[in-house]
Amino acid sequence: MTTPSTSPPRGSQPVTEVGWTAFVQTRLVRTHVNALLERQGFRLAFHLPACRRRHSWLPAQYHYTDAAGTEVIWLSGQDPEAREQDPTAPEHRSRFWVYAARRAPERAEQILIRLRQAWGLDWRPVTAQANPLRPTS
Repeated sequence: MTTPSTSPPRGSQPVTEVGWTAFVQTRLVRTHVNALLERQGFRLAFHLPACRRRHSWLPAQYHYTDAAGTEVIWLSGQDPEAREQDPTAPEHRSRFWVYAARRAPERAEQILIRLRQAWGLDWRPVTAQANPLRPTS
């Protein structure tokens, strides 16, 4: 698997921070996700319970970080806004986002590979601004 580089090409302006997202075709169990991420050095930083949003429910969210600052966000059910924003988005049961830490970008690649191995995820690049679940500083 090749992941997009977070460094700008030579002679260009710095790129907007890039992360990756993947839609999961099967329903995942929270304890399995937690266990896999803990084995990879991630800890649950915080989570938000499911909530009512517009005409549907937004599933529970789980935000994980590692010691380097790599972020993994897991939306534990269907993302009701994914298809509104992108009609070509696949049907899915849950969704992940991964954001690399500047000081250890290789950690993001490692977790992308591990999550792909575990659940067959097909990663797509995404800008940080495209994820309404990610807190901004």
